[in-house]
Amino acid sequence: MDKNSKKVANALKLLSILIVIFISSLILSANFVPSKYLKDFSEHSVEEILPHEVFGEQTFSFSDRYVLSTGETFKLPDNYNLIPRQIDVEGRRAWLEVSRNGDFVDDQVLPISDDLGSGWDVYSEDGNELMFRIYLNDVYLNKIDSGSTESVCVVYIEMM
Repeated sequence: MDKNSKKVANALKLLSILIVIFISSLILSANFVPSKYLKDFSEHSVEEILPHEVFGEQTFSFSDRYVLSTGETFKLPDNYNLIPRQIDVEGRRAWLEVSRNGDFVDDQVLPISDDLGSGWDVYSEDGNELMFRIYLNDVYLNKIDSGSTESVCVVYIEMM
């Protein structure tokens, strides 16, 4: 192979790598809450971190992260709601409750884990159908104003 052929071959390899990186970044960003919402929670109110429109009508996927404070009701498909009842920052866990149409369905205390096998399987009210799986990703104190904080949790929700 002559020098020009090698240069063309190397340029094509580099171009193909760049195309793969570009397409991968498009795919990942399509289902992910922008990282600007997930950085430096200490200086922003919850509304600034994840504005209400992020929680509007949307398609849920495993890559979606949601930041919830104690007692907040997070709407899920099929009239299900996820409510963090207590968040233990020191113990690195959260007590989460699922309800449907205002009626209690199930609750669980979840520890923080990156293990995909440690999710909470939530079944339909009759117990026959797996509705979704919830993973607790993080818990921390969020500074609300100059003197107060609130406990928040970060969850992943995988629809079935």
